[in-house]
Amino acid sequence: MFQWGGKQHKAFNTLKEKISTEPVLALPNLQRPFEIETNASDYATGVVLMQHGKPICYHSKTFNYVVMNYPTYGKELYALLQSVKNWKRYLLGKETVIHTDHQPLQYLHSQTKLQQSRHYRWMGFLQQFPLVIRYKKGIYNKVVDILSRPIINASTILKHNSMLHESFIEQYAQDVDFKDVYATLSHGKQVEELDYHIKDQLFYHLGKLCIPQTKIVNIIQEAHTSLISGHFGVGKIVSQLQRFCYWPRM
Repeated sequence: MFQWGGKQHKAFNTLKEKISTEPVLALPNLQRPFEIETNASDYATGVVLMQHGKPICYHSKTFNYVVMNYPTYGKELYALLQSVKNWKRYLLGKETVIHTDHQPLQYLHSQTKLQQSRHYRWMGFLQQFPLVIRYKKGIYNKVVDILSRPIINASTILKHNSMLHESFIEQYAQDVDFKDVYATLSHGKQVEELDYHIKDQLFYHLGKLCIPQTKIVNIIQEAHTSLISGHFGVGKIVSQLQRFCYWPRM
């Protein structure tokens, strides 16, 4: 029996909208110049290839442990380099405008002395392309900012950031909640009934990273203020943290 109700009407209107509006990603016009927006966080890069203000392609990739230890300038320049390498087939032979929220990069072509030998190698590659680098304030660079902050396990960042890694290890040895069990496991003794284990000197409970008391506030602030988290309420933030983190009385 044929029925036409609210659900069917809504589905019909959605179908009409989808087939009568432009797609989210535009098709590239190889005869016209391109624009790229780039950004780098502490652990990943996010870039967008655009034309006439419309996105053509998105790209996001986490850094390896070497790049994670670069200073901010190095990470931002690396993000720019990777964006050009990724889409070089589109960019050769035509002027490309690159937008970055790292202001020093706009003077890249006029610098007479670069900071690192790797920067000279990178510039050797970039000089093949007629690039125009422009500064764009971070508040207007939100898409690539989100792309450069993919949700990953907190322990991944710690393992590739030597300073944070060492900080957590030191805190485990002093933390009221974890120091006894951590010391026992560090000496090779197993405490299976407690469901704790150590991997790469980081401390886990049931597969979740243990957070020392001195780091709890920082973890909560990051979960609440992150652009990806979206300023959720208490219940949602706790639920997200419980997926990857653990501390007693959480």
